[in-house]
Amino acid sequence: MSNRKKLKRLSVFNKPELTETPVNPFVNSTTIPSLYEKIKLVVMAPVAVVRISACIATILVLAVSCKIITLGLSKEELKNKPLSKFRRTLLWLALKLGGRTFLFALGFHWITYRGRQASRKEAPIVVANHTCMIDPFVLGQIYVPSAVGAQEHLQMPIVGWIFEAQQLITVDRKDPNSRSDVKNQIRQRAQADSPWPQQTIIFPEATCTNGKALITFRGGPFAPGVPVQPVVVRFPATHFHPCWVQSGPGMGMIFYRLACQFHNYITVDFLPPHVPNAQEKANAILYGNHVRERMAEKMQVPCTWHSYSDVRLQIAARKLGLAEDVGVVGMQGVQEAFGHNIRADTVQKHLKAFATMDVERTGHINMAQFAKGFQVEVTPSLMSLFNLLDNDGSGFLDFREYLLGLALLNESNDRSSILKLVFQVFDADGSKTLSITELSSFLVRCGYGDVDVGSVLAEATGRKDATSMSYEAFESLITNHPEFMQLFTNKLNAFG
Repeated sequence: MSNRKKLKRLSVFNKPELTETPVNPFVNSTTIPSLYEKIKLVVMAPVAVVRISACIATILVLAVSCKIITLGLSKEELKNKPLSKFRRTLLWLALKLGGRTFLFALGFHWITYRGRQASRKEAPIVVANHTCMIDPFVLGQIYVPSAVGAQEHLQMPIVGWIFEAQQLITVDRKDPNSRSDVKNQIRQRAQADSPWPQQTIIFPEATCTNGKALITFRGGPFAPGVPVQPVVVRFPATHFHPCWVQSGPGMGMIFYRLACQFHNYITVDFLPPHVPNAQEKANAILYGNHVRERMAEKMQVPCTWHSYSDVRLQIAARKLGLAEDVGVVGMQGVQEAFGHNIRADTVQKHLKAFATMDVERTGHINMAQFAKGFQVEVTPSLMSLFNLLDNDGSGFLDFREYLLGLALLNESNDRSSILKLVFQVFDADGSKTLSITELSSFLVRCGYGDVDVGSVLAEATGRKDATSMSYEAFESLITNHPEFMQLFTNKLNAFG
């Protein structure tokens, strides 16, 4: 099949949001330690025990301090009313001292800062890339900010006291109105006349990555339309990178391996505040994309269409026995391309079907597996469909190619793209026309095998002596006879 004539690419693959990138932002390339790293993990074990003990002691002291600072305040007061100046001063001292002590104990003996930290007046909101659980400690001891996090953070034993004192803006995933409430709180705290003295730090990627790309930003931090300060936090490392991603070590192992390093490097770049123009104020996504581009330029990494949905797919792929990277498809781009019609549960359904076909768990399926999975025979039209979905011409479909093709068939409202796909499927010789034989094959697949093909061809082309039809004539035929396409589409929808 690798020598087959490659048909024209599906137009869906040409969309900018579906441009494939070789970067996988959800994998830690240093998960498996090198020989040098293994020796260091043994030799440095006693030091690691001391460091981790010091970190735990620091967190305990900081948490108790925060609890004392907020004594006498109800949860409602902590949510809706800023701390008094006296309490705020005590919190500032506790977070500054506690945060820096924690980082020093873990091996971050010095931190490299570049650029200038903006004041709240210049930028009431700070946005940063998110690599691991160290990021909040780094930025917390710099800004002493408020932040946005899950409701569960406040319920964590002991550590929850720290988040409570910071007056965390919480997202309750079980409450459908929570997101709207969070946006309102962010907006209220960001106003120039707001009584809240601290800046709000938000990680717009909403998940951790390895820093090799900036994935899609959520619009929350940019919806208020106020200036934001972009901050880039990086961990220059050769032997171990602490990114907390799905395909990587867990939190406990990350802490242990950090504690085993002779010294941990970190750089913080403060970019000048981004003041939104009128267009950006009216469009939070546009505003976020422009900020992301500035940060990516500083980091010298690409912007990709990945999102937290890819992390969920990674988890689903692992449960199905597939390699986790099979689920990394750039889900935000897929949703953008199909007008957000494709749902997460639909994608997981497709992933499960793909896993059933991929019996050898290679992350790819061939023509025979494709046909067997859908319980159909290998026909010229099915081969044409397979070849069209095989965007790289490898003779195999990976899950991304499979998903995009089926999304086009099942989820797209773009009638023209679907018609072009069907036309290409039955244009077996790639002549950009349908011959009588090819048109007959299409009609048979539609369930209209008893129709006079010659009459259909003459009607579509306007010529009784026609022997083939162009795409324009095919489009006209379907416009006049939508029942042909309806039955065919229903049959293809069974693939999803």
